[in-house]
Amino acid sequence: DVLSYSFTPRLRHRFGSFANATLSKSFNDTTAQRQNDPLNNNLRGSGNGTNLQGRLTSGRDFGRFNWGLDYSERTFTTDVGREDSTLRRTRLLGGYRLNRQWRLNGTVGQENNDFIGNNQQGSRANWSLGATWTPSPRTRINGSWGRRAFGNTRNFDFSHRHRRINLRGRYTEDFRTTAEILQT
Repeated sequence: DVLSYSFTPRLRHRFGSFANATLSKSFNDTTAQRQNDPLNNNLRGSGNGTNLQGRLTSGRDFGRFNWGLDYSERTFTTDVGREDSTLRRTRLLGGYRLNRQWRLNGTVGQENNDFIGNNQQGSRANWSLGATWTPSPRTRINGSWGRRAFGNTRNFDFSHRHRRINLRGRYTEDFRTTAEILQT
């Protein structure tokens, strides 16, 4: 059995047509318990975590160009004697709209990682390059390729809005804690 909860207050502010800001902090807790296992492997454990995210992005004043600054910090603590795990990531975002359908995107930044069990701990640079295709006002496809502390990454996002339904698909390569996996 897995019991988890999460609470996320969020603050948004618009600086006219110059920039937009978002700040949020998630608080979560997960408890896992497995009893009466035929292999006699009783599992008990719990942990809690936080996820702080801040983002400042360009407003309408910038036309074809867009920019942004993104910061995130995820922490997780368990009750089974392990150390805290923390991932901090800071990125500069940039993009250029080629036409109504195509936009080029890029990021560059730094991430500090001390996740448990990761053999690539420490501070590493990260980057990504990608494109967004918007064939219609209701359909958007975004893809990128880059490098993070754990190696090469690929990300893909698809969304389509219809009158009564919204479809969305996503493929993302990222660090995940056990609690984050159990919560999905």
